[in-house]
Amino acid sequence: MKVYCLCFILVFAGVAYSQTGPQFGPPSAAGRVIADPPTGGVVSPTFSEDELEIIFESLGTIWRAQRESTSVPFENPAPIPELNAADFSEERPFLTPDGLGLYFMRSKGGFFASRKLYYAHRWSPSLSFLTPKEVGIEGVEHFNGALGSVSADELTAFLEIVQPDSSSTLPNQTDIALATRSDVSEKFGMWKFLPEISTNNYERGPSIYRDDRNLYFSAVGVGVPGFIYWSVREDKHSPFSPPALVQGINSGGVVNRDPFIAFPGSRLYYVRNNELVFSNRILTATYKIGEGQGLSGRRVRVPI
Repeated sequence: MKVYCLCFILVFAGVAYSQTGPQFGPPSAAGRVIADPPTGGVVSPTFSEDELEIIFESLGTIWRAQRESTSVPFENPAPIPELNAADFSEERPFLTPDGLGLYFMRSKGGFFASRKLYYAHRWSPSLSFLTPKEVGIEGVEHFNGALGSVSADELTAFLEIVQPDSSSTLPNQTDIALATRSDVSEKFGMWKFLPEISTNNYERGPSIYRDDRNLYFSAVGVGVPGFIYWSVREDKHSPFSPPALVQGINSGGVVNRDPFIAFPGSRLYYVRNNELVFSNRILTATYKIGEGQGLSGRRVRVPI
Protein backbone atom coordinates (compact mmCIF):
# COMPACT_ATOMS: atom_id res chain seq x y z
CA MET A 1 0.00 0.00 0.00
CA LYS A 2 1.26 3.43 -0.85
CA VAL A 3 0.82 5.99 1.91
CA TYR A 4 1.03 9.70 1.15
CA CYS A 5 0.40 12.74 3.26
CA LEU A 6 0.49 16.10 1.56
CA CYS A 7 0.32 19.30 3.53
CA PHE A 8 1.34 22.88 3.82
CA ILE A 9 4.02 24.01 6.24
CA LEU A 10 3.93 27.47 7.77
CA VAL A 11 7.16 28.73 9.31
CA PHE A 12 7.36 32.14 10.97
CA ALA A 13 10.50 33.39 9.29
CA GLY A 14 9.37 32.10 5.93
CA VAL A 15 5.78 33.29 5.81
CA ALA A 16 5.86 35.56 2.83
CA TYR A 17 3.31 37.09 0.52
CA SER A 18 0.50 34.82 1.56
CA GLN A 19 -3.09 35.66 0.72
CA THR A 20 -3.99 35.12 4.37
CA GLY A 21 -2.27 36.15 7.54
CA PRO A 22 -0.75 33.84 10.16
CA GLN A 23 -3.06 31.67 12.23
CA PHE A 24 -3.47 32.05 15.99
CA GLY A 25 -5.54 30.17 18.52
CA PRO A 26 -8.34 31.52 20.73
CA PRO A 27 -7.61 34.37 23.15
CA SER A 28 -6.59 33.63 26.70
CA ALA A 29 -9.02 34.09 29.56
CA ALA A 30 -9.58 37.47 31.16
CA GLY A 31 -6.93 38.21 33.78
CA ARG A 32 -4.53 35.63 32.37
CA VAL A 33 -1.89 38.22 31.43
CA ILE A 34 -2.34 40.80 34.21
CA ALA A 35 -4.27 39.65 37.25
CA ASP A 36 -4.94 43.15 38.55
CA PRO A 37 -4.59 45.74 35.75
CA PRO A 38 -4.99 49.43 36.61
CA THR A 39 -8.48 50.87 36.31
CA GLY A 40 -7.31 53.05 33.41
CA GLY A 41 -6.71 49.97 31.28
CA VAL A 42 -3.69 48.83 29.29
CA VAL A 43 -2.29 50.54 26.18
CA SER A 44 0.73 49.56 24.10
CA PRO A 45 2.01 46.55 26.06
CA THR A 46 5.65 45.62 25.46
CA PHE A 47 7.48 42.59 26.84
CA SER A 48 10.99 41.43 27.60
CA GLU A 49 12.27 38.62 25.39
CA ASP A 50 11.54 35.99 28.07
CA GLU A 51 8.05 37.50 28.62
CA LEU A 52 8.73 37.87 32.34
CA GLU A 53 8.51 41.67 32.32
CA ILE A 54 5.75 43.84 30.93
CA ILE A 55 5.77 47.61 30.46
CA PHE A 56 2.66 49.44 29.30
CA GLU A 57 0.82 52.75 29.33
CA SER A 58 -2.27 53.52 31.36
CA LEU A 59 -3.82 56.99 31.18
CA GLY A 60 -0.59 58.76 30.24
CA THR A 61 1.56 56.95 32.80
CA ILE A 62 4.05 54.13 32.15
CA TRP A 63 3.63 51.03 34.32
CA ARG A 64 5.70 47.90 34.90
CA ALA A 65 5.23 44.40 36.34
CA GLN A 66 7.25 41.19 36.55
CA ARG A 67 6.48 37.49 36.97
CA GLU A 68 8.45 34.30 37.59
CA SER A 69 6.95 32.22 34.78
CA THR A 70 4.83 32.66 31.66
CA SER A 71 2.40 30.15 33.16
CA VAL A 72 1.22 32.72 35.73
CA PRO A 73 -0.16 36.25 35.24
CA PHE A 74 1.60 39.47 36.15
CA GLU A 75 0.60 40.89 39.52
CA ASN A 76 0.93 44.23 41.30
CA PRO A 77 1.82 46.49 38.35
CA ALA A 78 3.16 49.88 39.41
CA PRO A 79 4.13 53.16 37.72
CA ILE A 80 7.81 53.66 36.89
CA PRO A 81 8.65 56.83 38.86
CA GLU A 82 11.84 57.76 37.01
CA LEU A 83 10.00 57.88 33.66
CA ASN A 84 6.82 59.71 34.61
CA ALA A 85 7.06 63.50 34.78
CA ALA A 86 4.37 65.48 36.58
CA ASP A 87 3.84 67.99 33.77
CA PHE A 88 3.70 65.51 30.87
CA SER A 89 1.90 62.45 29.64
CA GLU A 90 4.11 59.44 28.95
CA GLU A 91 2.76 57.24 26.19
CA ARG A 92 3.35 54.18 24.00
CA PRO A 93 6.41 52.47 25.53
CA PHE A 94 8.46 49.97 23.54
CA LEU A 95 11.17 47.81 25.10
CA THR A 96 14.35 46.92 23.17
CA PRO A 97 15.12 43.19 22.64
CA ASP A 98 17.87 43.21 25.30
CA GLY A 99 15.43 44.64 27.83
CA LEU A 100 17.77 47.51 28.70
CA GLY A 101 16.31 50.33 26.60
CA LEU A 102 12.84 51.83 26.48
CA TYR A 103 11.40 54.18 23.87
CA PHE A 104 8.27 56.20 24.62
CA MET A 105 6.47 59.43 23.75
CA ARG A 106 5.96 62.53 25.87
CA SER A 107 3.21 65.05 25.27
CA LYS A 108 1.62 67.98 26.99
CA GLY A 109 -1.80 69.33 26.16
CA GLY A 110 -3.99 66.43 25.02
CA PHE A 111 -4.52 64.81 21.64
CA PHE A 112 -3.49 67.87 19.62
CA ALA A 113 -0.25 68.26 21.56
CA SER A 114 3.10 68.03 19.89
CA ARG A 115 4.88 64.84 20.90
CA LYS A 116 8.53 64.01 21.37
CA LEU A 117 10.17 60.60 21.25
CA TYR A 118 12.33 59.70 24.26
CA TYR A 119 14.76 56.94 25.14
CA ALA A 120 15.75 55.68 28.59
CA HIS A 121 18.49 53.16 29.40
CA ARG A 122 19.12 50.91 32.37
CA TRP A 123 22.09 48.70 33.12
CA SER A 124 19.98 45.76 34.26
CA PRO A 125 16.25 44.89 34.36
CA SER A 126 16.56 44.96 38.15
CA LEU A 127 17.83 48.57 38.15
CA SER A 128 16.07 51.88 37.56
CA PHE A 129 16.10 53.64 34.21
CA LEU A 130 18.48 56.55 33.80
CA THR A 131 17.28 60.04 32.86
CA PRO A 132 15.39 59.87 29.54
CA LYS A 133 16.75 61.78 26.56
CA GLU A 134 14.89 63.12 23.54
CA VAL A 135 15.59 61.26 20.29
CA GLY A 136 13.23 62.85 17.73
CA ILE A 137 11.19 63.21 15.66
CA GLU A 138 13.27 65.70 13.62
CA GLY A 139 12.21 67.68 10.57
CA VAL A 140 8.77 68.68 11.79
CA GLU A 141 7.89 71.48 14.18
CA HIS A 142 4.85 69.75 15.68
CA PHE A 143 4.79 65.97 15.64
CA ASN A 144 1.19 64.77 15.91
CA GLY A 145 1.52 61.03 16.12
CA ALA A 146 2.39 58.12 18.35
CA LEU A 147 5.09 55.50 18.66
CA GLY A 148 4.24 51.97 17.62
CA SER A 149 7.57 50.15 17.85
CA VAL A 150 11.29 50.32 17.10
CA SER A 151 13.31 47.87 15.01
CA ALA A 152 15.77 45.53 16.74
CA ASP A 153 18.76 47.56 15.51
CA GLU A 154 17.03 50.70 16.86
CA LEU A 155 17.45 52.56 13.57
CA THR A 156 13.79 52.63 12.50
CA ALA A 157 10.77 53.84 14.46
CA PHE A 158 7.34 52.70 13.27
CA LEU A 159 4.70 55.34 13.96
CA GLU A 160 1.02 56.10 13.62
CA ILE A 161 0.57 59.56 12.16
CA VAL A 162 -2.38 61.91 11.89
CA GLN A 163 -2.64 63.07 8.28
CA PRO A 164 -1.21 66.61 8.08
CA ASP A 165 -4.34 67.91 6.35
CA SER A 166 -6.64 66.30 8.89
CA SER A 167 -8.22 68.10 11.83
CA SER A 168 -8.88 64.76 13.51
CA THR A 169 -7.47 63.98 16.91
CA LEU A 170 -4.88 61.27 17.28
CA PRO A 171 -7.20 58.29 17.90
CA ASN A 172 -9.12 58.91 14.68
CA GLN A 173 -7.56 59.46 11.26
CA THR A 174 -4.19 57.75 11.37
CA ASP A 175 -1.81 56.00 9.00
CA ILE A 176 1.43 54.09 9.47
CA ALA A 177 4.75 55.83 8.88
CA LEU A 178 8.37 55.32 9.79
CA ALA A 179 11.32 57.48 10.77
CA THR A 180 14.93 56.38 10.46
CA ARG A 181 18.43 57.29 11.60
CA SER A 182 21.85 56.02 10.55
CA ASP A 183 23.25 55.56 14.06
CA VAL A 184 21.81 55.13 17.55
CA SER A 185 23.66 58.25 18.67
CA GLU A 186 21.49 60.36 16.35
CA LYS A 187 17.88 61.48 16.55
CA PHE A 188 15.22 59.96 14.32
CA GLY A 189 14.66 62.04 11.20
CA MET A 190 11.54 63.16 9.36
CA TRP A 191 8.86 60.49 9.08
CA LYS A 192 7.41 59.18 5.83
CA PHE A 193 4.25 57.21 5.14
CA LEU A 194 4.26 53.54 4.18
CA PRO A 195 1.75 53.64 1.30
CA GLU A 196 1.70 49.86 0.89
CA ILE A 197 0.37 49.44 4.44
CA SER A 198 -3.16 50.53 3.67
CA THR A 199 -6.44 48.83 4.53
CA ASN A 200 -8.66 51.77 3.51
CA ASN A 201 -9.22 52.23 7.24
CA TYR A 202 -7.30 53.94 10.02
CA GLU A 203 -4.15 51.97 10.83
CA ARG A 204 -2.71 52.07 14.33
CA GLY A 205 -0.12 50.59 16.66
CA PRO A 206 2.43 49.15 14.20
CA SER A 207 4.48 46.48 15.98
CA ILE A 208 7.57 45.27 14.13
CA TYR A 209 8.99 41.87 15.02
CA ARG A 210 12.69 41.64 15.87
CA ASP A 211 13.49 40.27 12.37
CA ASP A 212 12.50 43.70 10.94
CA ARG A 213 10.28 41.93 8.41
CA ASN A 214 7.00 40.90 10.03
CA LEU A 215 4.72 43.80 10.97
CA TYR A 216 1.50 43.60 12.98
CA PHE A 217 -0.96 46.48 13.41
CA SER A 218 -4.62 47.20 14.06
CA ALA A 219 -7.15 49.06 11.94
CA VAL A 220 -10.56 50.60 12.54
CA GLY A 221 -13.15 51.92 10.12
CA VAL A 222 -16.67 51.40 8.84
CA GLY A 223 -17.57 47.80 9.63
CA VAL A 224 -14.13 47.26 11.14
CA PRO A 225 -14.40 47.77 14.92
CA GLY A 226 -10.78 46.82 15.45
CA PHE A 227 -9.03 44.10 13.45
CA ILE A 228 -5.39 43.04 13.60
CA TYR A 229 -3.47 42.80 10.34
CA TRP A 230 -0.10 41.43 9.31
CA SER A 231 2.35 42.30 6.57
CA VAL A 232 5.83 41.06 5.69
CA ARG A 233 8.76 42.17 3.57
CA GLU A 234 11.76 40.41 2.06
CA ASP A 235 14.25 42.57 3.97
CA LYS A 236 14.44 46.00 5.58
CA HIS A 237 15.03 47.66 2.21
CA SER A 238 12.03 46.06 0.49
CA PRO A 239 8.37 47.17 0.53
CA PHE A 240 5.85 45.39 2.70
CA SER A 241 3.35 42.97 1.22
CA PRO A 242 -0.34 43.96 1.07
CA PRO A 243 -1.86 43.66 4.56
CA ALA A 244 -3.67 40.43 5.44
CA LEU A 245 -5.99 39.74 8.35
CA VAL A 246 -4.50 37.72 11.17
CA GLN A 247 -6.47 34.48 11.30
CA GLY A 248 -8.29 33.15 14.35
CA ILE A 249 -8.68 36.28 16.47
CA ASN A 250 -10.71 38.80 14.44
CA SER A 251 -14.50 38.74 14.51
CA GLY A 252 -17.39 41.15 14.20
CA GLY A 253 -18.23 43.12 17.32
CA VAL A 254 -14.80 42.50 18.86
CA VAL A 255 -12.29 45.34 19.16
CA ASN A 256 -8.67 44.19 18.87
CA ARG A 257 -5.76 46.63 19.16
CA ASP A 258 -2.16 47.12 20.29
CA PRO A 259 -0.57 43.87 19.04
CA PHE A 260 2.83 42.73 20.28
CA ILE A 261 4.47 39.64 18.78
CA ALA A 262 6.70 37.91 21.32
CA PHE A 263 9.96 36.11 20.53
CA PRO A 264 10.25 33.71 18.72
CA GLY A 265 6.96 34.59 17.05
CA SER A 266 4.86 31.94 18.75
CA ARG A 267 2.66 34.20 20.88
CA LEU A 268 0.71 37.35 20.06
CA TYR A 269 -0.32 39.71 22.85
CA TYR A 270 -3.07 42.21 22.11
CA VAL A 271 -5.85 44.20 23.77
CA ARG A 272 -9.26 42.64 23.11
CA ASN A 273 -12.30 44.65 24.20
CA ASN A 274 -10.04 46.54 26.63
CA GLU A 275 -8.65 43.32 28.16
CA LEU A 276 -5.02 42.34 27.58
CA VAL A 277 -4.92 38.76 26.25
CA PHE A 278 -2.67 36.50 24.21
CA SER A 279 -3.11 33.90 21.49
CA ASN A 280 -0.63 31.17 20.65
CA ARG A 281 0.56 30.64 17.10
CA ILE A 282 -0.82 27.66 15.21
CA LEU A 283 1.71 26.09 12.89
CA THR A 284 0.19 23.67 10.42
CA ALA A 285 2.60 21.17 8.93
CA THR A 286 2.21 18.02 6.87
CA TYR A 287 4.72 15.72 5.34
CA LYS A 288 5.09 13.69 2.19
CA ILE A 289 5.74 10.12 3.24
CA GLY A 290 7.52 7.65 1.03
CA GLU A 291 6.18 4.32 -0.11
CA GLY A 292 5.59 1.65 2.51
CA GLN A 293 4.04 -1.76 2.99
CA GLY A 294 1.07 -2.51 5.21
CA LEU A 295 -2.25 -4.27 5.50
CA SER A 296 -5.30 -2.42 4.30
CA GLY A 297 -7.31 -0.95 7.17
CA ARG A 298 -4.53 -1.38 9.72
CA ARG A 299 -2.57 1.40 11.44
CA VAL A 300 1.02 1.97 10.48
CA ARG A 301 3.74 4.05 12.13
CA VAL A 302 6.07 6.06 9.97
CA PRO A 303 9.05 7.93 11.51
CA ILE A 304 9.26 11.64 10.59
